Amino acid sequence: MTTSSWGHRVTWPYEAAISVAAPRHQQTNGNPNPAWTEVVVTVTNGNSPAYRASTLRVEAYTNDRTIKPIVPDVAGIPLQDKTIEPNETFSFSLIFATRTLGRDLTLRWSSSDDRVRPITTFNGDVAP
Repeated sequence: MTTSSWGHRVTWPYEAAISVAAPRHQQTNGNPNPAWTEVVVTVTNGNSPAYRASTLRVEAYTNDRTIKPIVPDVAGIPLQDKTIEPNETFSFSLIFATRTLGRDLTLRWSSSDDRVRPITTFNGDVAP
């Protein structure tokens, strides 16, 4: 298993990579909305054949308990429908109800695609 922190990029075999930005309050009309905490995830496919984003799985934890994002897609397009082509980067948001979060957040990523392994964990403080 690989462990990283917010903003760092982890490259898996076959040049696939993932980075997770630090959690922040979601923007509503250009202003932070403290009710929602957003984590922007960026997945990059190097030169490997296309793969589906649906192979990615995330488990989220805060204060040693499991939590679920309330928005697992972006712009109404389900994440599982996105094919990431060679040399393509794809970003999407996970949004959590701020009241469900503790002081820290851990996102544990896994995949059913051998090209995006091993399991990668991002963790760190949640935005105030």
